[in-house]
Amino acid sequence: VELLVEAYNLLKKKRKDIVLRLVGSNMPLNLDKGSHIIVETNKYYSEIPKIYSEAYLCVIPHIKNPYMDAALPIKLFDAMASARPVVATDCYETNKLVNHEKCGIIAKSNDAQILAESIDYLIQNPTIAQELGQSGRQSVEERHSWSHRAQTIKDNMSS
Repeated sequence: VELLVEAYNLLKKKRKDIVLRLVGSNMPLNLDKGSHIIVETNKYYSEIPKIYSEAYLCVIPHIKNPYMDAALPIKLFDAMASARPVVATDCYETNKLVNHEKCGIIAKSNDAQILAESIDYLIQNPTIAQELGQSGRQSVEERHSWSHRAQTIKDNMSS
């Protein structure tokens, strides 16, 4: 989260009209909220679709490490299901899925400037952002829904 806040503060110097909305129960207590940063820690999962519908894009700023390289965060699939483009840091499995499904872009380093530039790219290119969001939505409908995941597990258990 600190990386995202740092990237946002860099981007805010160029784009005065943007707002960062952080939603989750595990926000750092010492978070420097700065201007136009909304932190919401009291949301239920049932409220998440509305939150995504109000977002322009979703950022997944995980710091690269062996655990995050192997993880596929639920928020990635939530963003895809909501037809929101994703900007993610370069963690292996997330990178692989985002690139394969063409649902977002990967910031190639855990550097706030690179993350800010990646976010800004999608802000500057709304047509591309919309195409990436729609591609993510389509891939969830065709390959990455909970039903598809359950069937994959079932198929793997019977082989």
